[in-house]
Amino acid sequence: MDWKSLILDLCRSGLTQAEIGQAIGLSQPAVSDLVRGRTNTMQWDAGDALIALHRKYHPIPPPSRPRPLSASGRGANTASPTAAAGPSAAPGQGGGVKTAGKREVA
Repeated sequence: MDWKSLILDLCRSGLTQAEIGQAIGLSQPAVSDLVRGRTNTMQWDAGDALIALHRKYHPIPPPSRPRPLSASGRGANTASPTAAAGPSAAPGQGGGVKTAGKREVA
């Protein structure tokens, strides 16, 4: 995104060029020059301040996180039934739930 786009987004959010200029350390005519294309460069500090101001009014949403793969590499919902039941359901280790010294069949 270029400086002009950032400034126009902020103006659409209700800020004036004078308010933007005051927030980033430029005069209103300097902000106007950026919007009109009379200049397309600015000092580093002012550019950083403009980006920070834009993020304040137009935050970047966090990226969506992909679902983790299972140990088999097939995705979280494709695990085998024994893996989904937990380690106690693995072959040779019994299964079910123990309650008060008794074993219930799962």
